[in-house]
Amino acid sequence: MNSAKNISDRVKEANIQLHDRDADIYDEKNPAHYEYVTQHRIAEVLEIIRKESGDGRLLDAGCGTGNILGAAKGLFRQRAGFDISLEMCRIARQKSTDVACADFDFIPFANEIFDGVAAFSVAHHLYQQDRLFKEVFRVLKKGGFFYADYDPNFFNRNTRSGRAYASFYRWLMKIKNVKSSGESFLEEGEGYGKGELSLAELAEYGRSVQRGLNPVTVKKQLLNIGFREVKIFYHDDFSSLSFRREKRWKFRMLMKVWSLLMLKSNCDFLPYFLTLAKK
Repeated sequence: MNSAKNISDRVKEANIQLHDRDADIYDEKNPAHYEYVTQHRIAEVLEIIRKESGDGRLLDAGCGTGNILGAAKGLFRQRAGFDISLEMCRIARQKSTDVACADFDFIPFANEIFDGVAAFSVAHHLYQQDRLFKEVFRVLKKGGFFYADYDPNFFNRNTRSGRAYASFYRWLMKIKNVKSSGESFLEEGEGYGKGELSLAELAEYGRSVQRGLNPVTVKKQLLNIGFREVKIFYHDDFSSLSFRREKRWKFRMLMKVWSLLMLKSNCDFLPYFLTLAKK
């Protein structure tokens, strides 16, 4: 237990240090978060929450510089957020004044007051994702939605079909002469000491150590906590949950073909996954 607590504390401290330091350039270092396809997908999911749960209160958990807070403007009557990094909160307050500095051990809001909770590119920064899920469940109203997205998919890095897709994608990007635009923290080399995880690796523990989050495990955890419905959507920066509304429909069609070649009934080999859970 003490060992787990020590790792958890180190992961938190790494996230504080890294995000405090990089707050002013975070958006610049993560352009994929603000590309049209990503923003279109976010807007679509927020609209689903607004229509099915209500347009009252939305919480941006791990709000960073306020990506979700900005996207939700005009959709919800109240937008609140929190982040473990004080410097990220400082920037996020430009998009909503209701922003607190806190971590996920206890979300600083009362029980059952939010119609929706979003955690965009957050869960893989945690040592124990189930703590986030339990707190989200606590602050959500009955019928409210939890939306998580842009978390690295375990099956992409750790299965034969995932590795085959990664090789195919690199080949495709080389032909198109396009550089991958994924998150850049793990490209850095800051370290705590010889043989230890770097600051960046600790800050993205779910990506670097856990080698991605297992969507099957995530779904099971959410159902065990009490969520009634949990849907997983695998994607590679798709713009929509629906193929009919997909802006990159040719690329998505190619992924369908690749899935058939891999003898897969779904595209669980794609690098990211989106979670939509109803309480």
